[in-house]
Amino acid sequence: MPNKPTKYGIKINMACDARNSYMLNGIVDLAKHRRPQVVPGKLGEYYTMTLTEPYLDSNRTITVDNWFTSLSLVKELYKRNTYLIGTSRRKGYVPKIMVDKKFTRPVDSSIFLFHENVSMVSFKPKKDKIVLLLSSKHNSSAIGKRNKPEAIHFYNKTKGGVDVLDMMCARYNCNRKTRRWPLYLFYAMLNIAVINCFILSKLQQNCQTKFRRLFMHTLARELVQPWAEKRLQQAGMKLSASHLIRSCFSLTSNEEPQRQQAGKGKKRCSICEWKTASQTRTYCSYCVRAVCPRHYSVICNKCEDDDEDIK
Repeated sequence: MPNKPTKYGIKINMACDARNSYMLNGIVDLAKHRRPQVVPGKLGEYYTMTLTEPYLDSNRTITVDNWFTSLSLVKELYKRNTYLIGTSRRKGYVPKIMVDKKFTRPVDSSIFLFHENVSMVSFKPKKDKIVLLLSSKHNSSAIGKRNKPEAIHFYNKTKGGVDVLDMMCARYNCNRKTRRWPLYLFYAMLNIAVINCFILSKLQQNCQTKFRRLFMHTLARELVQPWAEKRLQQAGMKLSASHLIRSCFSLTSNEEPQRQQAGKGKKRCSICEWKTASQTRTYCSYCVRAVCPRHYSVICNKCEDDDEDIK
């Protein structure tokens, strides 16, 4: 897919809010033999109607690209009290004069066609380029700034919902190299869920930072901390892992969850080699592992607290 951050992989057809790129709905594009049984050439129309079904009959406007746009789709949405605007390809219902580059036309010129509740705009921004637009929202030949039709301005203003979401996913993502497509979809869902959460936090004015990277860092800490505290209660955890968890989440000795008590009776030293390990009744107060006199030292509580403050 040209002009996309990721030009390969699994395609997801999405419907996003044009103002903030919040993802509203999505459908995974399956292989050809697994796609729904639709009339050839109507697949874009099927996806558009399915994605926007919850928002029809509400006087809204849908902006799509040329893969989805068709005259039948515009008329079908208009019956459901929904407007559509999008670029169009050279199809059978398009007059030749609207797309013929050899036809003598000045640059920044526009041609308008109106049929029932649908309007077609042919705009020539460059000498060898023509932009074709279908719209059921605009029913006049109004010209805006830079000699561009109002329909072109509206399309440029509302076309970036999905593209901005793709850009945000590509900038900070949790993707890892994998050949398992369920896991690949899970990574995509996780990226989109974090972005939606960030957008909702800003709309509700509950977000403490305007930077998404800091928001993701805070969100990750809040999700991981309960599991990290639960792991501290497990016996046999390495001392280095325990110190790392407490330093990451700023857990002091009072805030740290109560650990399991050490076992009773003699056990082999967990640090010595198995053949030379001696029996001992001493257990580490952090990892609750048996240690012999060769692998432990006595330290008072005051020195232990001073050592934690230095760290």
